[in-house]
Order: sequence, then C-alpha cells, then structure tokens
Amino acid sequence: MKLKGINPLEAHVEKLVFGLMLLFALAMLVLQFTGGSNTIEIDRKSVRPEQVMQVVKEKADSLKARLESERVHETFADYQAPTIDNPVGDDTEMPMDAVALGPAPEWRIDTAGGADMPLPTDTSYAEVTPPAPILPMASSFGGTVDPIVVQQLIADDADIAGLFPAQQPYDKFAVSIQSRFPSGAFRDLLTASPSEPNLVRIAETWWVNDLTILAVETEREELLADGTWGRAQVVESLPGRINFKERFTADDFMPRMIRTLIADARAAQLEVRRPDYYPMISGNNWIWPELALEIAAESGDPDDECQQLLRRWQSNNARIAQLTLQLDQLRGTGGGGPAAADDGRRPAPDAGGDDERDDNRRDRRGDRDRRPRDGRADAGWPAIPDTWRAQMGGRGGGGERERDDAGERERREREKQAQRAANIEATIQRLQEENDEIEQRLREECGIDPEGQPIDDPYTKVFEEDVLPITSTDSEEVTIWSHDITARPGATYRYRMRVWVTNPFYAKSASLGDDQKDLADDPAIASDYSDWSNPVAVDGERYFFAVSAQQSDPSSVIKSRARASAEIFEFYYGYWRRGSVRLDLGDPLLATAALPELPTFEISRGDDGAWVAERHEEPLSPALDMNLTGAFLLGVTGVPGDRSRPVAFFRNDHGDLITRVPRNDRESALYLRLSASAVVGLTAEVLEPGSGARRETNVPGGQERPAPGERAPIGDLPGRPGGDDDDGFTDPGIF
Repeated sequence: MKLKGINPLEAHVEKLVFGLMLLFALAMLVLQFTGGSNTIEIDRKSVRPEQVMQVVKEKADSLKARLESERVHETFADYQAPTIDNPVGDDTEMPMDAVALGPAPEWRIDTAGGADMPLPTDTSYAEVTPPAPILPMASSFGGTVDPIVVQQLIADDADIAGLFPAQQPYDKFAVSIQSRFPSGAFRDLLTASPSEPNLVRIAETWWVNDLTILAVETEREELLADGTWGRAQVVESLPGRINFKERFTADDFMPRMIRTLIADARAAQLEVRRPDYYPMISGNNWIWPELALEIAAESGDPDDECQQLLRRWQSNNARIAQLTLQLDQLRGTGGGGPAAADDGRRPAPDAGGDDERDDNRRDRRGDRDRRPRDGRADAGWPAIPDTWRAQMGGRGGGGERERDDAGERERREREKQAQRAANIEATIQRLQEENDEIEQRLREECGIDPEGQPIDDPYTKVFEEDVLPITSTDSEEVTIWSHDITARPGATYRYRMRVWVTNPFYAKSASLGDDQKDLADDPAIASDYSDWSNPVAVDGERYFFAVSAQQSDPSSVIKSRARASAEIFEFYYGYWRRGSVRLDLGDPLLATAALPELPTFEISRGDDGAWVAERHEEPLSPALDMNLTGAFLLGVTGVPGDRSRPVAFFRNDHGDLITRVPRNDRESALYLRLSASAVVGLTAEVLEPGSGARRETNVPGGQERPAPGERAPIGDLPGRPGGDDDDGFTDPGIF
C-alpha cells in the first residue's frame, strides 16, 4: 500500500544512516591495515605504540645523566651537603622552599571552640620557661678508675691527663650531684590557658612529639677561707660522655639538624639524664647521692639508739655464754650432780645469785660444825672407834643413822642444784628472748645484723627508674644527676642545676609575629636554676687522729713523760690506708701502712683497636709511707677543770696549732668511716680492667670487721681504746 504524503527520503532515512555507519566502519578497517599506525602522546609528542618503550628509556637515561652530572641547579649552587669528613656541612643553609616535597604544611591550633583553624601570623603566644629542678643533693666519693678508661680518655684528649694521677693507681675524688626535674609541672605550664587574654597557648602539635631533655647543666661555688662563697662556675660534662649542648650551641647548627638532634637525644636519654660514672677497679661501688646521704645519716653517732641496742645484745650474749658454762658445771657428768674435779675433789658451787651464795655459806658453816665421823681423822680430830662411843654412852651403833643423814643431805643438795639449774635456764631463756627482740629491731629499724654490719650492702644497690618522655602523663618527676671530677681534695662546694629542653618555637618564625620571631632563634631553652645544694666537703688526701695521750707527772714514783699515739690515714688504691705512730714531744707525724698485694697493669691497644690490660708480674710495694710534712706533737695536758681527760697539741706544716681530744677523735664520724674503709681495703679484691664489673659486696668477712663504735687496730699500735669509761690515757707501760 502506498503511503500518502511522505517524502521518499523520510521513508528510507534509517536505511541511509545504517549505510553511512557501515561505510565508516569499513573505512576504519581499511585504514587499520593499510593506513598509518596508532599513536600515543608522550611529553606533548605523538608516538607509535611500538616506540613507547624506546622513548621512555631515552627519558630515563636523560634524567640519570642529569642526576650524575656535576652541574648543580642554581638554587642549590651554594649548598654543601654533609659528608663523613664534614658531618655538619658548611654554614650555608639549604633553602627549604626549593626542596621538592610539596608545599609547606600549614600550622594549626585548637581554638576554644574546638575548630581546626589556620594559624595567623599575628598571633601572640604565651612564652613558657621550664621550671627549675628540685633542690639538689651532693655527695663526695673516691675510688680507683679503670686504667683502660683513663688511657682511652687521654687518647681522645691529651688535656684530660691532668685530671688523673701521673701513674697507676688512678685514684680519683669526685662529687656527684642529683636532683629531680618536675616534668609534670612543665606539662601543666604548656597546657594551661594563658593568664593574659591577648595570648594563646602553644599548639600541642608543636611540642608533644619533640619535647625532650637535651642537657643537664651544673654550676658550683667554692667555700672561701673567709667563709663566703666564690664565683659560680659551670661544671663541664664528664669527659667521654655524650654532650648534646656542644651540638645545639655550635655556630653552624641549622634548622635542618633539629630532627637528628631530637632523635639522638631520645635514643640516649638515659645517659643525658643520669650519666654513669667511670668504672672503678678498686674502692666502693659508686652510688647516687641520695643513697650516699642516707648511709651517712644512718651511720650516726656511736651512742645512738641502734648502737645501744648492739651493746645490749652483746652484753646479753656474753651473759648467756657465762650462764651456759655454769649450767654445764652444775649438771656435771652424773645427770644433775656436781661434776668432780680432775683431782677428785668436789668443785666449789658456782654463784647463782644471792640466795645461792647464802646456801653455800650455810653449807660451809655446817661442815665446820660437824665433827668427823666413820673413824676418819679430818681437820685434826683423832679417829674414835664406834665401840668406844657405845661404852661411853654415846651414839653407839649409829652407823645406820649417819648413813641416813648423809643420804638426806645429798638429796637436799641435789634439790638445791636442780633449783639453781632451773633458775639459770630461766635466765638464759629470758636473755635469748630479749636478744630475739633486739635482733628484730636491728633488722627493721637499723638495717644491720648483731655484728653491726648492713644486712643488705647498700653499695650493691642499683638505681631503678623508667626513662619516660617528659611529656608522658605517667611521670611527674624525672631524676637527673651529674658528676664533677674537677673538684679539689679538701675543698668544700655547693651546686645548683638546670636542664635544657627542645624549644617548641624553633624554626617556626614564619608562624610568629614580628615581635616574637626571636623566640624561634635557639634550638633549646634552659630552665631556671635550682636552689643551691647542701655544702659537700671533698675528702682530703691525708688525715690524722690522736687515739691516746698521757700527761707528764714528775711527782709520781715513776716519772712519766708527755706522750701520745696517733693514726694516720691516706687514700691509696681505692681505700683509706692506716698507719700508727707513738709520739714523744717534738716527734713528727710519720707512719707506715701495711698494704695487701696490689697490682699494676700494662695498657695497650691491639691491631683491632681494642684496649687490653696485662697484669705486671711485680705488685706494688707492700707498705705505704705516710708523712704529714712539718706536723709534730707539741704537748699534752688535761682539759681545764678536768684533768682526767687529756688534750694533745700538734703543729701542722702551716704553723697552725691543732688541738685534739683522743676520745673525741676516736668517736668522730670521720674516724669511724676511714677506719672501716681501712679494714675493708685489707682484703678487697682488685677488679680486672675493662670488665666493667661491680663489686658484689663491700662488707668484709670474718674477724676483720670492726665492732660497732670501735676502732680496729692496724699495725703495731698496742692495745685497743676502752669503752665508755675510757679516759683516753695510754698506760705508760706500753711505751
């Protein structure tokens, strides 16, 4: 049927479109195989697919050539990168905006509303100064430094040789200073809202991950002869230990170095806060000042409560031994009867108290009142036969009765001795119970055993504290300490401390206003200084003590001269060594101290760079000569108003008059400390150099330990000073 009114083109348009699409497809198919190939655009150039890999390789080779070229981009032309020989590079700072790491981050802060807003450069920040460390403590100590360590230090810096003796043993006095940095208070300052309304607090992102202690700095003042304190001086860090302050105060320190500094300081935070002292081969183990001061305080006076408990224990123990001997004598070998003496005679009963002595006296009177019996001629009486007594009307045939009387007396004697034994046993039990209580008090209250020695040797303790970041909420305070090895023997010092921490404003000047840009200049900021520590006296090289004295007495039958005995102490090979001397008027203070076998070592460095020590075959001299040059005995007299207590007068090498009371000298804390060291030093082992070992104990064993409050005589000084009633005089017969 023929459609009316429709154009033929319109009637066949769909066929026309289909035909055109078919022709286009056929053309594309023909061009794919007969025309030009496909192309890919690389760096604004068309490249055929088979040429893509070649073009990429050419680009890579070109980039590699540029990287290996010695020609430097003009942006970096003046920058010198760090090398092994020059680890910090030169003083030209690399422009940070030229580094291809993308745009610099935009610093943000938490506003009061909690929104994360961009930081405007006209913001004013509250400045924060780290709080001062808590009141420091200082203590002096001495020992023999490991010779390998000394040689290592000298090899690194020849000037260090002046800090140690010229030859072994390397005895050294030093002072350790300890304090605590209030990290919790510092965090509170950083997170607190500023008191001024126009200021904002530092963003937490500026400090929470970067804040750390970079250095502990110590200053000291020396006590002068006029009683005033001298000028404050900075105590240099212990040679051979990490010193980050030298790094961040260097003129060539640049912002790019701060990340490495923070990482290094965190890795070495233990050594920054609490650097180890040098290992020692002889002498007490090093202990931190707080513990050292506790030991000094607990040693106290010989007459304190702990010493009284010790004396009571010793007295009870001696009484128990005496009563035990009496008990053995009473029991004898017959199960409760008196023991027979070696010559067959009955021993006299022991005194067992007032009642027992009265019984003994009555027994002896009864023996004298009784006449001899049984035909024996005792005490001058003739023997009388029993038959004579019967003829004279006496007690004839009384043998049986006398035997009964003898049995009764023996029974009564056994009962009395059994009662004495029971009384003695009760007394022994009471004393033992009292000693048990004393021992418990000594352990719990005094920390010592009945011989006066520490139950736990304090010199074997190790300081324990976790090294937490100062930003950690788990720590409110961190312990810090330092060491002063430049302290002079005999001098008195006081110390104060401060810490250096990373500066949260450092390298952020772009985010600071013009009036605060200087806050970003320094990589570290210092806390306030602490208060001054307790004064600490460094031990001198020698001491002497008058231990006994005698006045002249021309009126006595045997005229006596004024004399004295003294002990001299000198620090040698880690311990105090003691020598004794008897002095007439005008005699100098000279003595010789006996020494144990003390080694020296040959220190060398092997081909591998390791330090080794070889013990010399010949030890040091077995004696140490001690000479207080110019010091001598001037005279001896009594205390005015009390001639029972002598006073010795000495002149020292400066011409000063020195007055010494022997009893006071022997009871002084210094004498007791030096005397105890001298005893330990006789048997103490010398550790091997390079081992880094700590002594297992400093408490000597056996009979060589001095009794509490007593001196242990060393050398040829005869006798031991007496107890509480000792007047300090020496028996003239011993001279």
